[in-house]
Amino acid sequence: MRLAEWLLVGAIMAGAGATAPVIVEVWRRWNAPDKPSVGGQVDLETAEDRISAASTEKPSQSAEEQKASFERILNFNQQFPLRIVVSTLSSPDDQPLRHSITYEEVEAADAVIRVLPRSQRFSTDIKIADDVDYQCSDNLIILGSKRRNRVAADLTQFTRAFGFDFVEVLNDDGQERWGLSFGHQTFVSPFFDQQREYKKDPTYHGGFVDFGLLAKISSPWNNEAKVLLVAGIKALGTLGAGKFLEENGPWLENQVGDSDFAQVIRAVREDPTKDHIFVEPVGKPHKLAHILATE
Repeated sequence: MRLAEWLLVGAIMAGAGATAPVIVEVWRRWNAPDKPSVGGQVDLETAEDRISAASTEKPSQSAEEQKASFERILNFNQQFPLRIVVSTLSSPDDQPLRHSITYEEVEAADAVIRVLPRSQRFSTDIKIADDVDYQCSDNLIILGSKRRNRVAADLTQFTRAFGFDFVEVLNDDGQERWGLSFGHQTFVSPFFDQQREYKKDPTYHGGFVDFGLLAKISSPWNNEAKVLLVAGIKALGTLGAGKFLEENGPWLENQVGDSDFAQVIRAVREDPTKDHIFVEPVGKPHKLAHILATE
């Protein structure tokens, strides 16, 4: 083989070596779960074990320092049970997980459990939304929005009176996206498009952004009980709402005291392959009046 032919073969092999990692990365991202970092989804039994373990953990120094703030903010009526309500993912027929929830929602539940008053941490249990009685009169921590959580959807008919709801928005490209309507603003999550770009473009390193809602209201089904809504447009926003509560007890107490409130948050995962997220408030929380319980 002549020198020119050897050079050509070498060039072809070098090109293949350079493109192979790109092809592998494209395949990995395309087949990645909705959460392209560790976890993706967790079966319900494992989630229950995680939440139970979180309830028995010794509070961190940060949580202890904020204890008084959280006791005032999370003023659940201890005469009623406290339940965490999650929504399950629909799995393909060939998948073994019949009842699973997103990894982010488990993390959000852990964050909320860690700041609950200790007297309530041990009595908290986890329920699938479809198994919760309609108009449940217990204290509730609802994880996720009405997109997948039936109890959150039931709650929406009451929260609209406060000016917040999860809504579908027609985008400029003619495609519908989910957004969070709050007051006179609608926050459309860019996560849908970012995730699609991440899966098809191996050079994408722009991170993910989502919006979430942290709201505490008097239960519309029992005005002596409370409902804490920890919900994102996507699961990233749900995790962001839980993390925001855990990290900002004194700030929230200073803003709302023990009043009912609603706060929009912005959650950012700068590196799509890492678990770390950054959360920040969007404006200040709105204090809410009590909802009249249904007859």
